[in-house]
Amino acid sequence: MSIKEEVLKQVEAALLREVHFNRQTHRVEMELSDGALTLQGEVPDVACKKLALEAAATVPGVRGIVDRLHVAPTERAGDGAVRDAACELLLRDVDFQNCTLRAWVKGRPETLRQASEDSCGAIQVEVEDGVVTLTGQVISLSHKRVAGVLAWWARGCRDVVNGLEVVPPEEVQR
Repeated sequence: MSIKEEVLKQVEAALLREVHFNRQTHRVEMELSDGALTLQGEVPDVACKKLALEAAATVPGVRGIVDRLHVAPTERAGDGAVRDAACELLLRDVDFQNCTLRAWVKGRPETLRQASEDSCGAIQVEVEDGVVTLTGQVISLSHKRVAGVLAWWARGCRDVVNGLEVVPPEEVQR
């Protein structure tokens, strides 16, 4: 058995041991290239996704993980509905009342709210295949994290890519 096959076998064992989901209904495909493990597929919930990523990261020989896992939504929704739900949550949240918010609609940005000059940032929301992507900038790591959580709460969301930049930069406290 090659080293690559052995590492993949260990990752599969770790997933079976640590992540309690039905492998028949939720298939996860794995690929290993130069120590980078790609996990791709659909899992039942966010907790399962996090556990799968953590379990795979503990396997010797895995130097990095490419996360292509998506959550099976409890309710399927089109990209427009997911985008509108995410934007509505951001528009209503008190932390983003003074934040510019734009939604990408049919490949073009649409301004939903323009903030004043002393704004707390600018967020763009785009959705493709149920995956919410947040880009732009916010004033704190807390704002970035809250925006990500709100996006996860959008009906039909399958994943969140939080590409928000914190300006000025903050160090992550552990």
